Amino acid sequence: GPYLTRCMIMTVSAVNIFHKSDRFRIDLGSCRFTSQFADIYNCRLLTARPALEVSACKRWGASKSAGASLPLRSLADIQTNEECVIIGTLYKEMGLKPSVIRQLAELEQGGSIKSSAVPLFADGLSKPRLTTTEDQIFLEDEVQRIALSAADSDFFEDCRLIAAQLVTGVVVALRGQEFEANQGIFTVSDALFLEPGPEHPITTSSAADLTYANFSALGPCVAFVSGLGFVGTGGDVSESHSMALCLLGDWLRGNIMIGGTFPPVVKLMILGDSIRPLGVTEGETVGLIQQVCAIRYSLCLFFTPCVCPPNFC
Repeated sequence: GPYLTRCMIMTVSAVNIFHKSDRFRIDLGSCRFTSQFADIYNCRLLTARPALEVSACKRWGASKSAGASLPLRSLADIQTNEECVIIGTLYKEMGLKPSVIRQLAELEQGGSIKSSAVPLFADGLSKPRLTTTEDQIFLEDEVQRIALSAADSDFFEDCRLIAAQLVTGVVVALRGQEFEANQGIFTVSDALFLEPGPEHPITTSSAADLTYANFSALGPCVAFVSGLGFVGTGGDVSESHSMALCLLGDWLRGNIMIGGTFPPVVKLMILGDSIRPLGVTEGETVGLIQQVCAIRYSLCLFFTPCVCPPNFC
């Protein structure tokens, strides 16, 4: 039967479309250490801190002003026996976590590399775990870190500050104090996490239905296509399928537009299912991929195609 090709058009605000992922590209053979996890955590902290400061002010009445009853302080400015609010990034110290440095030290001492992971269940058949109830949690900012403890036994359950459920990298605001008799440990009485922002209501589109006549007046667009469905013996394509692909290409390129206006498509996203897996052998796949590449080449002269494969490309 005929193959169904799905096509969707989305209007964009500019004709100059570029790959926003280019800044994450790693060149072959490059060895750069400029981007580390610490940079990611620091950027996340700087972004989340203003929102947490506002939330702490609303919930606890915390303030940065001098003489405030509940001051907002950095870790370096904590004063003993003073209740305050601190904001930072959680760090979970997991003793069972694999460590290359520890393994190298064991080898240098003449030993062998031993796995410190313990089984999750007594049968030893389940996946290993790397956390225990003895894991220590710290709070870090741009300058230093401080260990955390709970003010009472019920706090962990009430404030979700459960060691087994927290992970490194979570930005949080903590209310508590550092006692003089227990310096180096911040005793937490309450915690405040970032909450999801309000969702904007989904509005009904006021755009007119897409037709050949009004397509060119929509402005720059991104086209989404899926289900090209290349399949056949030795890479052959049925006549009806070939005709459907030609019509799709002509429509995207503007060859069959009314009035001869060039289409506003500036980027084509091929979302997958370009090759149908039914009955395709390994040898036939090469021919099918060549056909997909041929279609992409015929379209790239007019706009940039981008392939986003799911199970099959």
